[in-house]
Amino acid sequence: MRFDSLYYLGFLSIVVLLYYLIGSRFRWTVILLASYYFYASWKPEYLLLIAGTTVINYFVAVVMARQGEKRKRRKFLLISLASGLGLLFLFKYFNFFAAFVHELLNGAGLLFKSPLLNIVMPIGISFYTLQTIG
Repeated sequence: MRFDSLYYLGFLSIVVLLYYLIGSRFRWTVILLASYYFYASWKPEYLLLIAGTTVINYFVAVVMARQGEKRKRRKFLLISLASGLGLLFLFKYFNFFAAFVHELLNGAGLLFKSPLLNIVMPIGISFYTLQTIG
């Protein structure tokens, strides 16, 4: 779904209307479902990515809230950070670093063929990842 389409204007109008018609207790649900639908309209496979990171971060936050010791909370924070930043690295930076290692080793005389991923980076993954970290 493109931002400059009539389809998006209709979608946005419906979401805003639902947001204000529904009680404040469930507004987050409207925003979450609308976000998932918008994300899936671009590439449905990546809905699993955004939903998976949402679930991981939600349950990590719940477990962290139940922990009394700061040391125990830190372990779960690291799980959340590793999952989010790991996906960001995989989609956005893996090919860059793989090509760098390839050039570095080949420049040193070592024949090395680095693997490159032929995947399309999910739209807004940097923004989404940094928001979940925040």
